[in-house]
Amino acid sequence: MKYLLFSILFSISFLYQAQDSLSFSMDRAVNYALENHLSIKKSSLELQKSIQQKKETQGIGLPQINAEGSFNHFPNLPVQVLSASFFNPFAPEEEIIAFRAGTKFNTNASLQINQLLFNGSYIVGLEFSRFLIDMQQAFIEKSELEVCYQVKLAYQASVVSKENLVFLDSMLYLTQKTFTQQKDLVKLGALSPDELHQIEFLVSSAKSRLKSAEIQYKNSLLALKISMFYPLEMELILSEDVKSITRNNLLPKGSIDDNIDLKILKNQEQLTKYDIKNNIAVKLPSLSASFQHAYNAYRNKFDFFADKPWYPQTIWGIKLGIPIYSGGQKNAKIQQSKIELLKNQNDTKLLEYNLNAQEIQIKRNYQNALINLELQEKNISLAQKIYKNSLIRKDLGAANNLIITQQYNQLISAKTSHNLAYLEVLQTQINLEKIYNQILNTK
Repeated sequence: MKYLLFSILFSISFLYQAQDSLSFSMDRAVNYALENHLSIKKSSLELQKSIQQKKETQGIGLPQINAEGSFNHFPNLPVQVLSASFFNPFAPEEEIIAFRAGTKFNTNASLQINQLLFNGSYIVGLEFSRFLIDMQQAFIEKSELEVCYQVKLAYQASVVSKENLVFLDSMLYLTQKTFTQQKDLVKLGALSPDELHQIEFLVSSAKSRLKSAEIQYKNSLLALKISMFYPLEMELILSEDVKSITRNNLLPKGSIDDNIDLKILKNQEQLTKYDIKNNIAVKLPSLSASFQHAYNAYRNKFDFFADKPWYPQTIWGIKLGIPIYSGGQKNAKIQQSKIELLKNQNDTKLLEYNLNAQEIQIKRNYQNALINLELQEKNISLAQKIYKNSLIRKDLGAANNLIITQQYNQLISAKTSHNLAYLEVLQTQINLEKIYNQILNTK
């Protein structure tokens, strides 16, 4: 008995936790997407790649140490020739002496160290590798912002679709209830069959609208899952309604200077400046040092491990490279980079101008959306009262079915306008948050 009771309690607890794991508020949906969306993970991998590129660039300025070994076997030693007079001054001038020089076996082991002392491009590259990490951070932020933006839009649309589904379900209930009542009146002869058919048509229309709303709601949930990168086969439950996601009707305050696209464009300007610096640095001298120590052994037999001499050789040096003339190529590259910088600056100014225009337009649209939402709330409240009063009057015999049909359509139209007004308010808010780069910081 105790075991059975424990099993029941465990099952109830498990089902509750499973239900909770499927239930998402808007904030939780955003957090899920930020943790799981592949576009964000891809940007994070690019950041890791930039970090490794920085290490690669730093490594260029560190000592480069290489060890080498070689072994050579000469089955046929190379033949050397000399004039016989080299050994015998009295030998004929045309006489040649041929001999084989060298040993059949020789081997070499060496250690070489190279160190870069000065290179202008390396210094610029080191600065750029640090900047590249900051630039990639901005791309991650943009990926997160876009994901968050899409999740919020999809969540808002799903919430409105859910409310519309509940509304149409209640309308079907009321219409079916009226139809059932009027069927009894037809049996009593108090109502004509044509009038009953009018209500039956409303029931059929209500069922069709409800079915369409169900599909629309499922599609909106699918869009939300896609934006979250949520498993498509798993259920997803909305834990918020329209009222909870519109807790206030205040526009966010901010500045377009925080806009992520503007930040990325300014990074592009800095990128071009590094290109200019690098093209200038190429014209500077470069300096490097090298050191090599080697051991060589020469044998006619393969006895390199015997107690026989190895001959050391040590070399060190410094190399200085001074660019003198390159046919004007380097100057041309510098001018091209400066022109590209001017283009970047123009793009930045154009984006600033457009963002200011968008800010003004969104604020105006928001004020209009608030007025429209307030009007639509009054309209739907009146339409609901009119429709319900018509049903009551119908029961009292003071209204006909044609009027009920007209007022039913009026109520449906009012609800559609009300849903659109809600979405307009929510979307203007989130669009301004996106301009101010506040989507990730607001709840």
